[in-house]
Amino acid sequence: MLNRIEILKFFCLILIGMVGLVGCADTSSYDVIIANGTIVDGTGKPGYKSDVGIRGETIAKIGNLSKAKSENRIDATGLIVAPGFLDAHSHSDRTLRSPKYRTNENFIRQGVTTCFFGVDGYWNPKTAENFLKTTKKNGVGTNWAFYMGHNGIRQAVMKMENRAPTSEELERMKAMVKQGMEMGAVGLSSGLMYLPGRYATTDEVIELAKVVAPYDGVYDSHVRDPVNDFLGSVDECIEIGEKSGARPHPAHHKAVGIPNWGKSKDVSDLVQAAIDRGLDVTVDQYPYDGAATAPLFAVLVPPQGTPLAKIHEALASPELREKIKALTENPPPEVYSWVQTVGYSSFRIVVCEKFPDYVGKMLVDIAKEKAVEPFQMIVDIIAEDPDTIITLGACLEDDVRYIITRPWTIISSDGATGGSMGHPRSYGTFARVLGRYVREWKVLSLEEAVHKMSGKTAHYFRLKNRGEINVGYYADIAVFDPDRVIDQSDWAHPDKMAEGVIHVLVNGDFALRNEKMTGKLNGQMIPFKGGEYIKQDDEQ
Repeated sequence: MLNRIEILKFFCLILIGMVGLVGCADTSSYDVIIANGTIVDGTGKPGYKSDVGIRGETIAKIGNLSKAKSENRIDATGLIVAPGFLDAHSHSDRTLRSPKYRTNENFIRQGVTTCFFGVDGYWNPKTAENFLKTTKKNGVGTNWAFYMGHNGIRQAVMKMENRAPTSEELERMKAMVKQGMEMGAVGLSSGLMYLPGRYATTDEVIELAKVVAPYDGVYDSHVRDPVNDFLGSVDECIEIGEKSGARPHPAHHKAVGIPNWGKSKDVSDLVQAAIDRGLDVTVDQYPYDGAATAPLFAVLVPPQGTPLAKIHEALASPELREKIKALTENPPPEVYSWVQTVGYSSFRIVVCEKFPDYVGKMLVDIAKEKAVEPFQMIVDIIAEDPDTIITLGACLEDDVRYIITRPWTIISSDGATGGSMGHPRSYGTFARVLGRYVREWKVLSLEEAVHKMSGKTAHYFRLKNRGEINVGYYADIAVFDPDRVIDQSDWAHPDKMAEGVIHVLVNGDFALRNEKMTGKLNGQMIPFKGGEYIKQDDEQ
């Protein structure tokens, strides 16, 4: 038997060994080390201080790396180390094939490392094939995933015809959806507010969404009539998901127009009821109190043969002015009109140099003050200031804040690259969430915001090993200063870059280092788990 002294020596040796293990720092080598930062890992859990070691494309170690070796050691003292953000609804694909814009700079500077394309129903298999070929050949700054689009497929099969598909046409459309899913699409996206999507019945879309259900795919929708039938349109999206088996996702969720202000709770109750029934539902949202922007004159519909650019001259003619009014307010089915779609009560003036007191006011309120009809108010304003800009979908900030705090809301920009489309969201969304909604207004905690911009999005879209700071996960990482990160874009200056994001890594390589673009094009297509690309990867 061991005597008392030997027992004490034994336990002392164990204790010394344990202390040695705890205090022992890793001495291995890494391609990149991000040291001394506060990790907010994308899960929603509290942040913690540690180091991150990267080898190749993935995170190899989280822990004490003070003794580890790397030629790329980043001191992140005072900074947040977060997963790169995922933009759940992006139109950057419109310009990313251009050499000038393929780095996706305005999104990299917000910490975005992955964008979802094909939204609003635009893409078909040919679109996806062309985009993939181009980005494989030339490179792209951010990762991307994509949807198959109802509008793109319907137009490829039926052109712009306003009718139901024949059984043969429906089968062709279903085959194209399946082709897209086998390519790695995350699901089916529709743009039922736009042409030709609005020609489709609910049943038509259900039949197409059934194709994505076996893949565990998503049904994403720019809902049909978000102003005149807000609740009904969101309910239709949920119904399509419920009846098809696809997971429903109402896109860029917002309460647009004066008649819908304050209805964010009502529509949220619809979403929560669907979740309570067992459906896997999320919505995405951009943090602004206005939807797409446009020159005020662009909401008018000119007569055939009159270019929109010449509409100012046409308005000088009383006869043509009446035609324009009729076409704008009651267009034929094949003509799209913003006035018919969202109504005058959705328009808010955001830029107007001639009448600065109009900025921030609703068009209908200005018309009421002037005792004229809204159409005449438009004519009067553009006669004096043809460069006036409006948001086509004014919202209440209270509704924006209510929606952003729902547990099933994730963040998107609905923006573009190399041109903001006149909306600050393209250059500001993700920095705005961190700078305004977290730091200044305290609407969200930092951990909640990062979760909604990374881990929650990756989980919903089943993106394997993305969206978290975790060993074995892809090293898509955003390092930012929590005291500086902010959006600088606004309605008058929509193309100003965000500030405060210091470093961004895409698949383990720097896209942004010390706030300077590196020019690296390390983005990849991220195939959905049901796609053939995933099957091939699993077999290798």
